[in-house]
Amino acid sequence: MIQRKYYKTVRVIVDSDGGGTPLYIENVDSKTGYFSLYKQGSPTYTPNLNYRIDNGEWFEYDVTNLPRIEVPIGSKIYLKGGNDVGFNQSELDYYKLNFHSSKTSSDDCKCNIGGYITSLLALENFNLITHIPDYSFKSLFSVSRLLLSVENLITSNITSVGNNSFKYCFNSCTSLVTAPMFDNITNVGNYGFNYCFEGCTSLVTAPTFSNVTKIGAMSFSNCFNNCISLVTAPTFENLTYSSTQTFQNCFTGCKSLITTPNFRKIITVSSSSSFDNCFKNCTSLKNIIAPRPSSWTTTYFNNWVQGVPAGGTFYKKSGLSIPTGTGGIPEGWTVIEEA
Repeated sequence: MIQRKYYKTVRVIVDSDGGGTPLYIENVDSKTGYFSLYKQGSPTYTPNLNYRIDNGEWFEYDVTNLPRIEVPIGSKIYLKGGNDVGFNQSELDYYKLNFHSSKTSSDDCKCNIGGYITSLLALENFNLITHIPDYSFKSLFSVSRLLLSVENLITSNITSVGNNSFKYCFNSCTSLVTAPMFDNITNVGNYGFNYCFEGCTSLVTAPTFSNVTKIGAMSFSNCFNNCISLVTAPTFENLTYSSTQTFQNCFTGCKSLITTPNFRKIITVSSSSSFDNCFKNCTSLKNIIAPRPSSWTTTYFNNWVQGVPAGGTFYKKSGLSIPTGTGGIPEGWTVIEEA
């Protein structure tokens, strides 16, 4: 049971970390950092947010005034809140987490992120949350240019993602090298990971989506657009179909990418634009593992391999007729027929 104490006008919340390690931001810079919420637009709701520094007491964050909370060098600020319908709830009006190098400037401070991201949705038992409500983490860490690592961010409890839930979440985090894992997610709603890692120019390793079987429209469009350092693609080894614009522009400009995701199990490509510009200007690409629909419709793959190298290996379903060109098999590539 949560007990509340009052000191002057500041509410202190004393409770256990039932559910594991809450979401935290760790100051790994050589100077003091300052955490704050940033309000975009005019949200009609006020999320609940509580914080503590290291092992100190829990305080209620003043979402009305959005103060900057000091985080000493080497310390962590832990965050959690009771927001069961989502931390964010709108496309244009939302909150994001900022970590600055002073009380007044907009300069970023070097940081790492870890703990259960779902602690923003519940004060306790957040490790048992499996579904992410619509918009919850939209733009949550976007443009955090000195976010270095999310290696310890815990998402293993998540099995389904609502509409727009991770849209723009890590967009333009230009120092981020490794993405968090999403191993246990099976369902992704419309725009679920739309633009999620776009512009993460230092990102080398993508997350895994090994168990995703159901997706909505534009769920991964622009997801890794312009991730120029990305070498390892995410896995989609259990995905069986692609809907409207699912992978449109997904890897455009990923000039270090060598091998595409394994799309062998995709047997249904349901509408136009599904793979438009998907691997456009992937100038290091050497292996393409193509979807396997019953027939290949070029308009579903507009310019999907435009600008790839002149030679490579294209893996396709045996007997499936695919034209040569930017909407099919790249010119000069070796074709491997597979059962």
